Amino acid sequence: MEKLDYLMLMFMVIGISIIFQNKKREKLKHLLFSKVWIVNMIGIIIFILYELIIQPYFIKDNLTNEEKKNRDDLKTAIVGGLFAHLIAIMAELKMTIAPFWITFIAIYFYNSG
Repeated sequence: MEKLDYLMLMFMVIGISIIFQNKKREKLKHLLFSKVWIVNMIGIIIFILYELIIQPYFIKDNLTNEEKKNRDDLKTAIVGGLFAHLIAIMAELKMTIAPFWITFIAIYFYNSG
């Protein structure tokens, strides 16, 4: 295993163990089952599905180079938004170290891919 694999495994174990703390689990449950949060998550999911799956299915290969660049920029923005959302949830749970490692791992893999 590479060092980064160990780092990801360590992050997952620490993250999962934090979630199993009663106070944080209750706070996460309260957040995830809030009606406002559910409605907003549905909106986010519909937006992502439309932009990444539905619209490209109908457009196919009829894009100019500029439109392809705009689609790539949109994908990058969506990935960034998802990571920001994950970090915001961690902030709500008072997880202060985990966002650093998630950001590090995400940028490492995103830039190496």
